[in-house]
Amino acid sequence: MSSIESLPVGGTWTYPAPPSTARPTLRGTDQSERLEAVRGQDSVIIGGGGGDQLVGSVGRNSFKYENGSDSVASNPDRILNFNPKHDRIDVSKMLKHSKITDIKRTDGPPQQVGDMQLTYLRPEEVGVLKIKLEPKGEDFTVYVDGVHLTEKNIKLFNKTK
Repeated sequence: MSSIESLPVGGTWTYPAPPSTARPTLRGTDQSERLEAVRGQDSVIIGGGGGDQLVGSVGRNSFKYENGSDSVASNPDRILNFNPKHDRIDVSKMLKHSKITDIKRTDGPPQQVGDMQLTYLRPEEVGVLKIKLEPKGEDFTVYVDGVHLTEKNIKLFNKTK
């Protein structure tokens, strides 16, 4: 694993009212901060702006992105303790806001709107997700420590009935 400077712990938890089966949500601010899931509790973590550290724990964690500016190449979020069997990176709302209805996986850096690249950097030992959301400007970018990301780890679109 890579060595990481620890950020101040932040965020605000919201809990659904019973009898809802929705998961509790930890929402960050536009500042760089560390958001930590509660051990043994399924959680949704939304970093917001700034280069955040999103820390998963035992349980099913969803790392959710609502805006492309929440994690950009020059100041990306870093996800720690990601379990590829249970956890997901949810970019469905972000893609909807960006009016992207189709994703094309590319081997090289994203060139066209809707292009997505999954890579693994060595010796940093970090998986990288990049998506081109706009013709100009920075790509949406997330680092995931120690995980070779696959498309199964990413929720791209909400299923329609």
